[in-house]
Amino acid sequence: MKTTFAQLGISFPLFDGPVADASGYAGERECLLCGKQAPHCFRLGIGSDVIASCTRCGTANALDSEDRKDAPCTKCRNAISFPPNDPDDELHVCFGCLREGKAAFTQDTEIGMVRWQDAVVGMTHGRPGLRQTDFELSPGKSKGWLQARVPSEVLMELTRTPSYTTWQGEQWLFCCRKPMTFLGAWDAADFNHNAQDGVGRVLFEQVVEDQQPRMWEYGIGGGVCVYAFRCASCARLRAHWDMD
Repeated sequence: MKTTFAQLGISFPLFDGPVADASGYAGERECLLCGKQAPHCFRLGIGSDVIASCTRCGTANALDSEDRKDAPCTKCRNAISFPPNDPDDELHVCFGCLREGKAAFTQDTEIGMVRWQDAVVGMTHGRPGLRQTDFELSPGKSKGWLQARVPSEVLMELTRTPSYTTWQGEQWLFCCRKPMTFLGAWDAADFNHNAQDGVGRVLFEQVVEDQQPRMWEYGIGGGVCVYAFRCASCARLRAHWDMD
C-alpha cells in the first residue's frame, strides 16, 4: 500500500498520488520561512520562489529560491531581503507555509509553464503553437508563442502543490478548464485495478494519449512510465507518458 499525503494528514487537492511520486518531499526539516522544525517539508530550489511582501508598499513579490538574492519590489522598487540562510544548506518550506502562499513551485503544464507571477495575472507563460479550445489564447512575448488565460485562483493552486517525478519532465493535464488531480505513476497493475472489468489494457488504450505501437507489451512501469490524472469535476481519466 503506497502512502499518500492525505494519509499523512497533509492533503493537496491536486495531488492524490503516492508520496514517493512527489518531487521535492523531504520529510522533517526546518522551515526557512517560519523557522520551525516541521514534520512535512519540501525542498526549495530550481523553479521555486519565496513569496515576500514589500515592507514599504505591501506588494507581494517572488524571490528566486535558487539564487537566494534580494530583489527590488516590482511596484515601488524598495529592496526586499531574501530570508537569512546558510548558503551551504538546502532550503525547505513546511506544508503550512506552502499552503498559506509563502512559497510557490513552478509547474510545467500542457498549456504552458505556470510560475507564481503567471498565476497572479491569470495567464500561463505559454507555448509555441499552443492549440486549445477550452481557454482564451493571447500572443506571448516570443514569436509564435501563445498564452492561455486561466483564473488566477486556479493557477495559484498549482503553485501550492508539489510536482511529480518524471524521467523527461512533468506535463500537468487539464480538464473542465481546471488542472486535473495527479494520481500517480501507474503500472499495469494500477490499470488492472482501476479498470471496471479488470482489463487494464483497455483502460490504458482509452486514457493514455499519443500512444506508440506495442507500448503495453513493452512494459508499463518498466521501460515506459505513465502519469495518470483524474478530473475532480467529471471524473475523466487522462494520462501522459515518457521513457527512460
